[in-house]
Parts: sequence; C-alpha cells; structure tokens
Amino acid sequence: MDLARALSRLTNLSEPVVRSVTVAFAACLSESALVPLLPMIRHRAALGALAVAVLVALPTAVMLVAAIPIGALARRLGSDRIVLAAAVAAPAGLLFGAIAPTSYTALVGSRVLSGIASAALWTIAPATISRSERRAAGMSALIAIAGLGWLVGPAVAGLVADAAGMRSAMVALALAGAPGILLAASGRKSAGSEAQQARDAWLRPALEAALRDPAVRGGVLGMVVLGIAAGATSLLAPFALDRDHLSAGAIGACFAAAAFVWIGWAWLAGRARDTRVGVRAVAVAGATVAIAWLIPVTTTSAAAIVVLLLLSGTGRALLNTWVYVLASNGRSGGEHAHAIAALMNAVWAVAALGTPLALGPVIDHHLTLAFAGTGTVLAAIVAAIVAGRAT
Repeated sequence: MDLARALSRLTNLSEPVVRSVTVAFAACLSESALVPLLPMIRHRAALGALAVAVLVALPTAVMLVAAIPIGALARRLGSDRIVLAAAVAAPAGLLFGAIAPTSYTALVGSRVLSGIASAALWTIAPATISRSERRAAGMSALIAIAGLGWLVGPAVAGLVADAAGMRSAMVALALAGAPGILLAASGRKSAGSEAQQARDAWLRPALEAALRDPAVRGGVLGMVVLGIAAGATSLLAPFALDRDHLSAGAIGACFAAAAFVWIGWAWLAGRARDTRVGVRAVAVAGATVAIAWLIPVTTTSAAAIVVLLLLSGTGRALLNTWVYVLASNGRSGGEHAHAIAALMNAVWAVAALGTPLALGPVIDHHLTLAFAGTGTVLAAIVAAIVAGRAT
C-alpha cells in the first residue's frame, strides 16, 4: 500500500508535502529526547556546564554547516531522497546514543545524527511547502507534527528513563520514529530538475534579491527569534526545573504540556489564508515569545518555568507556521524557494547555536540573569521586525 498517497488523499496535501511533514515526527523525537535527560546525564557523566551546552548546540551546529549543501543535493538528487535520509538518520541517532548513554562520545555522535536529520527536514520541507497550493495548511501540518514529536519525545524519554534507564528511553523513541522510514520510502520519488538547478544555480544573487524584500527580511528576523528561543529553552528550562527537584519524568511532562499547546496553536495558525500572513502577525507572535522569557525574571520556580514553556510554545507555534509563509509571500519567495529556506535555516542555526554556548557558563550561578538577557534580546529583535515593516 502507498502510504504517502493514502495520506495525501486524506489530508488534501501533495505527496511530497505529506512525506516531509510526517518525517518531522521522527526528527523531533530524536532532537527532543535528550532535553529531560540533561540533568541526569550531567550528574552521572560528571559533565561541566559548557560540555552540556555543547550537547544542546551540536544538532544546530550540524544544521548550520549542512543547510546549504543539503539544498544543493536536493536540486541534484530530488527532495524526496533527502527526506528519506532524514527519516533514517533520526532513529539511527537515538540508537547510537543508546550504545553508551553516559559516554560523551556516544552522545556527541547521537546529536550529530540528530542534526543531520533536522537539517535535511527543515531545509527541504519548507521549500516543498512553499511551492504547494496550500502553504499555510502545509506549514501548519508540519509544525503540528513537529510539536507532536516534542510532546512524545520528552514525555517518553523522561518516564522511561526514570523507570528503566536512559538506554531504554532512547531505544523506545528510536522504535517510535522508525515507521517514518516506510512512509518516506513510499510513493514516486522526484528527481533533480535541470530547470530547477538552473534557476537556483546562482545562490548568492538569489539571496541578495531576497534580502531586499521586506517580507523575506521579516521571515529571517522571525527565525532569529525562534533560534534564540529554541537554544535557550533546551538549556535553561531543564536545569531550572531540576533546581526545583523535578525528576526526568516530571521535566518531560512539562515539555510535553508545552508541545500540546504548540500543536493546538499550530493548527489554528494554519487556518489563516496565505495572503493574510504579514509582518504584523509575525511581530505579534515574536512579542509573545519575548514576553514569556521575561516571566522568570522575578522567580525561577517550577510554576514560572511551566508558564514560560506554555506561553513561549504558543508564540513559537504561530511564528514557526508563519515565517516561511511570510517569506514565500514576498516577491522572491516562490522563485528562489530552496535558497530562501537555506538562508532562513542558517540564520536560525546561528542563533540556536550561539545561545546555549553563551548561556552555558552562567546557568550554575546566574540563572535569573540568563532568562532576563534572553527576554531582552528577543524584545529587541521583535522591535526590529516592526521597524522593518515600514521600510
């Protein structure tokens, strides 16, 4: 049975979009699995704060390096083959980490494979969706399924690790993500198009043209907000919750609750018409994220962190759904889809990589300052989005 075709008929989305969207579940399982386990890993492996920050940042570093080469490979080999590679890399990363969950080398290898899966997914899926007829609906489905991965990943990882150990948690999540390989392998695969290669061959001029477009600029700045929030969330929230003596299972449940809210808002964001997604909507979503990060300035209690996760999850779901749509609404969006997606992912990766590396040294003694600094920087970027709307 052709799974991609069946889901395409059920969802009214094209088969390439369906394949990209469903592989997001496995990729986000792999990316999120380590989050509730970070305090446990740090204690058992006797890691310093910087070593933990490197683990958080590694998938992003891989994404930064791989985003543009993956876009080039997609033009030569076809997007569907890259999506299949992402579907394989995601559970493979979890299994690699399961070899020795307290070995820093094994964890580094696991995070590198997770980064490859994420780089492939987030370079190909938005570009594929931007060329489809139902862009907002496609992005909504992508972000909602990604949210489902972030709901299941931390919850299962935390609960299974508490009950049976970290190795069992990683194996369980690898098995949960493995069916994505079957879906990615189903259906007719697209080959690289000579016309597409010719159109995207001059990457630099395409990106220069895109950067003059206010809609693409708004999308790029929105990705900076998302990158900072992603890097800070994965590092600061688990350790703040651990300070309040929450177990790995409880930390995973907090992230799962935020992911549940994320899924709902992503679905609602997808109801918007493509042409109604503008810079103002992206700025409001970004402001929601910035406000959320200022909440723990008064207290870093577990209750404050949960509110942060829920409110930030709301803003990030809206922002994730709309930034690619906003960019594709621009004058250069459809013509240079792969180039713009690669640029946006590279910008996201720089922000998400730099944030945990910058915050890692202060998490032990200046946690409140880390939250305050993150919220302030986010607010400044949102102000830049609003200012750019008038240019």
